[in-house]
Amino acid sequence: MEIGLLCGTFNPIHKGHWLIASYAQEQFGLDKVLFITSPNPPHRDDELLDPKARFEMVEAALLGSNQFEASDIELLREGPSYTIDTVEELEKNYSSDTRFNLILGEDNLLQLDSWHRAKDIAKKCRILVAPRAAQAPHSVHTPQEHLVELSAEAKEMQAKLPGLVVEPINFAGIHLSSTQVRENIKLGLPVETFLPEAVALIVTQRGYYK
Repeated sequence: MEIGLLCGTFNPIHKGHWLIASYAQEQFGLDKVLFITSPNPPHRDDELLDPKARFEMVEAALLGSNQFEASDIELLREGPSYTIDTVEELEKNYSSDTRFNLILGEDNLLQLDSWHRAKDIAKKCRILVAPRAAQAPHSVHTPQEHLVELSAEAKEMQAKLPGLVVEPINFAGIHLSSTQVRENIKLGLPVETFLPEAVALIVTQRGYYK
């Protein structure tokens, strides 16, 4: 079984998250992608919406999907949230032949060697990396066409972490981030095109990020 792991603060979840997961799922034949909401990541110090509120938006965004699932596994665990702890906890819930595929943006990949127990992550997970938008292909390709090349920096990371397997996602690429969404909300600009409909409704009704 192939399980994808898309971990993030989802502050808020937006259509870019969905697209990356969709491209990865199709290209690599993932049986399921878990959207794992992070409570307070050790490498992040910006102001976050309450974890339960962010998880609720993830649940709303994925409602009705058979391939995507919202996971609160990190919200239920006390103390700092480390990816390796999540992977090892998930290993207990899946068969021994399950492979975990950690879905990352390229910028996060370039920091992977600084993560807690990075070498263990390299042993337990295949890394599926979404390239920077400037490097992404400009048209949709079939799952068999691996047309995206890893950057030199990404290849160097493979040398730093023995056994690390990195595969590029043929993601079309969009210039969209949660930071951009929050800024638009503060400025009173429309965000419906950036957010899943259910998430846009929650954000509007509850006045999040204003």
